[in-house]
Amino acid sequence: MEKYFDGFLYLANWGTHILQLALPAKLLSATAARLYCATDVASVREKSGRIILCFISEDENGGDWVEGEGVLSSLMPLRAEVARGDLRCLYLGWLLGVQSGALDDDDPEPAVPPNLAELSGALSRFVDFLRIDPELLAVAAQASTQTRTPSANRQEMIAWVASLPAKKKDDLLVRLMDGGDMHIGAELLSRFNRQRASRNPVAEPPRRTVAELLAAAEAELETSTLTQRQGQAADSDAASEYGFKLAY
Repeated sequence: MEKYFDGFLYLANWGTHILQLALPAKLLSATAARLYCATDVASVREKSGRIILCFISEDENGGDWVEGEGVLSSLMPLRAEVARGDLRCLYLGWLLGVQSGALDDDDPEPAVPPNLAELSGALSRFVDFLRIDPELLAVAAQASTQTRTPSANRQEMIAWVASLPAKKKDDLLVRLMDGGDMHIGAELLSRFNRQRASRNPVAEPPRRTVAELLAAAEAELETSTLTQRQGQAADSDAASEYGFKLAY
């Protein structure tokens, strides 16, 4: 992972799930990643100019026989999402720490990324892979804004590139000609998107603590369970009434 591979997957029938993703440090700072990934279940390390993210989910009850074919390929789009500045993957790693007890009750949550309530296909599979409780995710998503950033047009990109210092542009062109850096396009797009977003800042909601999130998730589960029981009771009453009419 530190030199050659961009993704690593480990699955065990006793319930262990491990995913590692690696990307150039130019695309994600270790400092930013550690705001989310600083526990035993979600961690980050930097080596040889690469950032390696590691996520570990353990199921104490064990698991069924698992087939690993296609799992890694379904999760690899997470790497491209992180490279573009989408930090929902990292926040889900932090949420796993909340669920697993790897954080203290008074630890505050990091900034909640936007669009946590509308996950991509890869992120939805990642939630299943980490086995994050749906109630905890639903509560966490309540503090996530819904944004629809319009796609940048060519004129915006031209204007932004023109504003770059000449020395920086020369360096980028040399790196492109040298052929040793395949991530120049992603690096530029990530920087462009960050500057674009900084011109339209979104007010952040108050940060919650781990204890507050867990309490809210428990309340969400109780409400969901009560609603389900009421629905089952209503169905049972309706079925009984229908049976009585048939008997009559």
